[in-house]
Amino acid sequence: MEPADDFNIKVSKNGPYIVFGKIPIIEYVINCDCKGIPIDWVSGKEYTVNEKCSLCRCGQSKNKPFCDGNK
Repeated sequence: MEPADDFNIKVSKNGPYIVFGKIPIIEYVINCDCKGIPIDWVSGKEYTVNEKCSLCRCGQSKNKPFCDGNK
């Protein structure tokens, strides 16, 4: 997936990150060896690309990584 050429991220006061522009949002997870030592990052879930979205900053969303407006 190609990143958007034109995008912007706004940090709202006491609220989510507002992302403008079709940029890819991909979950990455830490890959550990058999002893539990982190060795690298592995690409995980890839989310639908939208023109605008809100990303959770408080950690309380039931729809992470997106904000659901609940605090």
